[in-house]
Amino acid sequence: MRIDLIMVEEFAGCFIKISKRCNLPVTRYFIVDGNSGCLRYFKNSAQIRKVVKREYSWESTVKVLEAGKMVPLMGVKLGLKTRNNFSMQVNGKEMVVYSWDDDSIDRLFEIFAELSTKGAENSHKPVTSCTENDQSTEKMEISTLVNNNIYCGEYNDKGLPHGDSGKEICEDGSIYYGSFRNGKWHGRGCYVKSNLDIVYKEYIDGELCGI
Repeated sequence: MRIDLIMVEEFAGCFIKISKRCNLPVTRYFIVDGNSGCLRYFKNSAQIRKVVKREYSWESTVKVLEAGKMVPLMGVKLGLKTRNNFSMQVNGKEMVVYSWDDDSIDRLFEIFAELSTKGAENSHKPVTSCTENDQSTEKMEISTLVNNNIYCGEYNDKGLPHGDSGKEICEDGSIYYGSFRNGKWHGRGCYVKSNLDIVYKEYIDGELCGI
């Protein structure tokens, strides 16, 4: 698979990376490099936006790709896809991927799925990127809540979201990462708005704490 200038907008976008260890969100801008099966990412969106606007020649586009740092996409684990984003995990870090154009998110998801399953013995089974040294046994379950939001995380004995590292995807595309207690947001969490603004909030039994 090869990127050309006509299709580049489908391959370009940004992702938010959140590490479970530090809970710090990082935004990066990317182009999918189909030749190497890698995500080429940049701190600044200026170069990629020029490519999306087709102001670059193919040779210049290749130079942009070469300048970006790489994230291999083979063996990653794809997560949930919503209206305007989807998630994936690489080495225990979750990336929420957004396309420049919301209408391209389905196509972009297909590209990520194709690249992430290359070389897998069974392409119908999810492939994890965990190494032999990864001793994580965290069990994450997915369900639709009564408010139609999607929850991924742990549950208590009553079947309610409950744990320190859950994720709730809201219908408007925003995402809450953080702690849950008895089905409610509880504790300090990271709230990613649908426009990619990131804020930290603290809740007590679902009620916003402080300003």
